Amino acid sequence: VLKRYAAERGITVCDYYDSEQLQIKNAVPTAEGAIAACMEVMPVTIAGMRAAVFGYGRVGRTLAQKLLALGADVFAVARSEKDLAWAQCDGCIAVPLGEYRELPVRCEAVFNTVPHCIFDRNMLSALEKETVIFELSSSNAGTDITAAAECGIRVVPLPSLPGKTAPVTAGEIICTVIRDALRTKMRKE
Repeated sequence: VLKRYAAERGITVCDYYDSEQLQIKNAVPTAEGAIAACMEVMPVTIAGMRAAVFGYGRVGRTLAQKLLALGADVFAVARSEKDLAWAQCDGCIAVPLGEYRELPVRCEAVFNTVPHCIFDRNMLSALEKETVIFELSSSNAGTDITAAAECGIRVVPLPSLPGKTAPVTAGEIICTVIRDALRTKMRKE
């Protein structure tokens, strides 16, 4: 609605959250925030932990690499063959989503980056009760929270991590993206 309103009046509107640059750079404070939350909540170290990362896009891949660097055994769960290949090349144990649904891998921590309901009642009931799900999807839509509570699975919602865990860095990222967008626009004119 805003974009249409602006266009009708000859005003250019740019949503900096659509920027690939911003999304890639935001993956770092998001991953670090998720790891900080995990360290705060879990009674075990990340070193030696079995962790599953659902989704192997910008955030999932960055998170998996940081978990690996800290000594975790990382199971990267994804649908696409390309993402599974990247996960394997990065040192993760690549697991197709369909396989995981049939036989979930026992993990202490599960990090979800997929913005669609992956953890429904069936999936949740197959998890170990000690499993903690860290919900990173943009809309916290990856886990059925009601079903998780009924199944005794703890869910830690982690929305808006860049601004919460690294506000200065998040602001710098936004500033850089806006500055670059303005420079590009000025070059075109």
